[in-house]
Amino acid sequence: MPAGSDLVSKSVIYMRGINPDLPNRDPASAGTTAFLIRTFRDDNFVCLCMTGHQAKSFNGEQTPAVPKDIEVKNFITMNYKAKDVVSSIDGEHCVGPHEGVSSYLSEMRLVAYFNDPLPEGTDDDAALFLIDKRKLPLANFGALGYEFSKATPSATQKYFSIGHPWGYPQRLSNNLLYDVDVYNWIDFNTQKPYVSGHGASGAPLVHSGTLSAEGIMAAVCNGVTIDEMSIEFRTLNYMYSTEMRFTRMSLLESAIKEHCWKNANKAQILSSGIYKQSVEVSNANTALLRNTNQSISSAADISGSSAAFTEDALNGKKVTQLTANNCTMGSFILPVAYPGTTATPWWVVVSANQVNVNAGFSYTASGTSGLDLTTIETYTRSASSRLADAEDTASASSDANSGVASGFKLYPNPSPDGIVSLELPAATWPMVYRGAVLSIDGKVVQQLDDMQSGTKASFNLSQQPRGVYLLNVYGSDGMKVFTTKITLQ
Repeated sequence: MPAGSDLVSKSVIYMRGINPDLPNRDPASAGTTAFLIRTFRDDNFVCLCMTGHQAKSFNGEQTPAVPKDIEVKNFITMNYKAKDVVSSIDGEHCVGPHEGVSSYLSEMRLVAYFNDPLPEGTDDDAALFLIDKRKLPLANFGALGYEFSKATPSATQKYFSIGHPWGYPQRLSNNLLYDVDVYNWIDFNTQKPYVSGHGASGAPLVHSGTLSAEGIMAAVCNGVTIDEMSIEFRTLNYMYSTEMRFTRMSLLESAIKEHCWKNANKAQILSSGIYKQSVEVSNANTALLRNTNQSISSAADISGSSAAFTEDALNGKKVTQLTANNCTMGSFILPVAYPGTTATPWWVVVSANQVNVNAGFSYTASGTSGLDLTTIETYTRSASSRLADAEDTASASSDANSGVASGFKLYPNPSPDGIVSLELPAATWPMVYRGAVLSIDGKVVQQLDDMQSGTKASFNLSQQPRGVYLLNVYGSDGMKVFTTKITLQ
């Protein structure tokens, strides 16, 4: 791993399934990458970089106005690393805690947008967002310094990038060397296994010496399949590439100075070069809220809670987000207008690991006010480089079904002859699942490949000894979506 890559890793965000309700969004491939940069403001906003084509997709494939509050209404995950790697792909992933930390992102503000694809355009591709740091899940997150220079890199200077291709844990693209540049974008080459792929758009291009971000990954080129690379890695034969294109950070220079340096001494920041230095930012007070319990039985319990914060949306709406571990909901009236105003619409977002709804729960709202309840698994188990993690062991005392996705049905269970069927839920878009059956000591006894949504998969465990086994099912993005025990009689 390059020196300082741990700090860079803390700046990278995996955005899973951004607003899948929008047109043309396939939830199986909607995950993407973004990263946080140094911000010098006197409020709670921090700056987030990604590509313009990502910003456009969040806006229903329509060119967004600037500035604009983009509704996300989905989960973001940080510190999402692989549990381990195997020798054949050493260096492919950033290895670390195998639990990403997640939070709910209701919206973020787009303040700069470039998306002018070839062949007609210039291929400029970058976007800058403001995001309230209180929505970030980490107690300490990274903020990358950046370089506005348009100078051509030397032929020997090495760079690296960290992203989430195909929704997998953080993947390191190391030893990147300059290939060609055209003013606002620049191409780099590397060698196997430091490849990247779809979903890593928005990942930073980092100078190995200074740890400054000099670009934003916009595309990969000349893809080769994982089989052609002879790498043992759990994918669905997705495409990867050793060639990557990055948009220069210089394209966002004026927007960064306007929005990331707002109300700061710009001349001093520029002359000192402090903006080039990557740092770790404390967010501990906000992270503590995810360990607290809240009870709501009136609108005052929301607006007056120490676990809630309110933002002013560009459309004049007030958006209050309350974060908790467990949140108990009673009946209450949500006012037409934000408390203390007569006409300001109020949108309330409650994000918790568990929302307990009391019997007879109801709330009243009118006009443009509304309530958004979301439960989120704060700690997300990541996929490793193997199909199954050694810590996933079957236990006779484990829950019969502790899956996080609904619609899966396993039968017969217990199985008298070892023949078991699994019905997979239907989906708006076709989805492909993979699975593994594990013995009680954690060994994979059978792999299940290419299971299609809305179908039934059958598998034969008749050659296995009687006892308890564990079935894990993974989505196309590598996340575990269902787990249950199987008993062979």
